[in-house]
Amino acid sequence: MFLAALIPNFLVRRARKEVKEHPENFKDKIEPTHGSYVSIYVYAKDHGYNRMGHLDFAYEGKIYSYGAHDQYNRAKTMAYGDGVLIVIKEEDYAQFSVDHDGTVIRFLCKLDKNQDELLKKSIKEMMDRSYVFDYPVEKDVDKEFHLTHLLDYSQDVEFRKFKEEPFKTYNVFTTNCVLLVEEVVQSTGMKLFQMSGVITPGAYYNYLNNLLNKPGSIVVKKDIYFKK
Repeated sequence: MFLAALIPNFLVRRARKEVKEHPENFKDKIEPTHGSYVSIYVYAKDHGYNRMGHLDFAYEGKIYSYGAHDQYNRAKTMAYGDGVLIVIKEEDYAQFSVDHDGTVIRFLCKLDKNQDELLKKSIKEMMDRSYVFDYPVEKDVDKEFHLTHLLDYSQDVEFRKFKEEPFKTYNVFTTNCVLLVEEVVQSTGMKLFQMSGVITPGAYYNYLNNLLNKPGSIVVKKDIYFKK
């Protein structure tokens, strides 16, 4: 079982403290991922429901973000519902979080030629298993919901749903954003995540952070974004 929820307050505080100690890690504008790299994004807030963490990945300037994003087909708690894949211009999605008081941490991972090709193949297979979801934006007259905001924020965004399980139905404790990233990234043969049992976001962040710049590690850089 995988868990990508409840990123603790200390992660937000730790990131901001690190910026004071290592200002070179701070960025105020999102830089898109290009070349033989994949970015793993960790999102956190330190207040309200948004303390629920989120994880996604970016490749060739696009972010692929999975969750219970369809407010008309999910539980009120957002613990389960239709699984929705957001495919969006990288700068727009990550910057949207920053502009709405989020703390965004990006780990940049270097791919070799074979991993790069396998990642392309995995993303294509993921897209083939899904279809474009015609989001009924006209229902959200008061513009309350996430997908509506993204349509206003970006001109390069697409919403998709999956044709079959496991990702057809989102579940915060099992089929969640971590599982999607895990499936896609692990398909390249990269041993990035050692996931067994329940993994906490703090442990997940620490694992990536500990890999940073170690000899032979594919995690080569970390950037921290938030609104000063």
